Amino acid sequence: TKISETSGAGWVPVSPTDIQVFGHGLASMTGMGSAAGVIAVSCFYDDDGSTNAGAVYVLALSSPSSGVAAVDATSKLSALHGGLAQIGLAPAAGNKWGVSMTMLQDLDGDGYGELLVGAEPAGLGYADLLFLSSDGAGGSFVARAGVRLSSATSSPLPAVMRARIVAGTAWGSSVASLGDLDGDGAPELAISAPLDDAGGADAGAVFILSMVPAPPTVLFKHGVMVELSAGTEGAGRLAAGTVAASDSVGGWGSGASALDDVDGDGVPDALIGLSYDEVAGTDSGSVLVLMMNADGSVKSQQK
Repeated sequence: TKISETSGAGWVPVSPTDIQVFGHGLASMTGMGSAAGVIAVSCFYDDDGSTNAGAVYVLALSSPSSGVAAVDATSKLSALHGGLAQIGLAPAAGNKWGVSMTMLQDLDGDGYGELLVGAEPAGLGYADLLFLSSDGAGGSFVARAGVRLSSATSSPLPAVMRARIVAGTAWGSSVASLGDLDGDGAPELAISAPLDDAGGADAGAVFILSMVPAPPTVLFKHGVMVELSAGTEGAGRLAAGTVAASDSVGGWGSGASALDDVDGDGVPDALIGLSYDEVAGTDSGSVLVLMMNADGSVKSQQK
């Protein structure tokens, strides 16, 4: 089944519509009460509220007897829909909210998974952690609570992370839940800043953050952050030369995803994109498989 601006069984875009770059970000959302599954689809140039503010569609799927998946219910999260304005997280003009997103496990015990949505405004990047729930209207969802991860002192991020969120680094342009690396019942997150300058001009950085199992009062283990960049190579980090000077155009951290336990040590592993890597020619690109340690550091890697 194809879902687009003009197609998709049961799919009805929510007005006002500006379906551009629909599908750039995707997340499969488990534990949302739909037997056929729920998916989140970003549309980060959506104009709800203001130009290029961004939006995310949450689609509850059904499986008709024909075997063709259909959209059973549509929810839109934006400045005008889905409760974002009511919880103080409405995206503003040019925020490109939804440039990245990832599904998180149920953190608050209400039976519904959570959603982390990245934004890429011209200035300081940010990501919103949304606690979703059913609105009671046939499979639709709203954000009943949420918190913004940003450089602001009010943000629950560790201070060491807030200090690294500066203008022009595109922090939040890729986000991923890596699963529970340390076995405490809460996930670890990978958040990238592909234009970070720590390892050279626009060389990029990926930050591994450890969540705690009892939010929303406290979300992160304060003072705990693992930085993966050309500026932090060595034991427990990237191997020397992983991000070369010739790659320094914003490619490292261009994408991030969790992996199953590849090496069988009981710790989930990670996949990070290096889209301008020149290992096979100019800007040919590569991906890096990271075998992770429980503390968020890197045990080994394979390009």
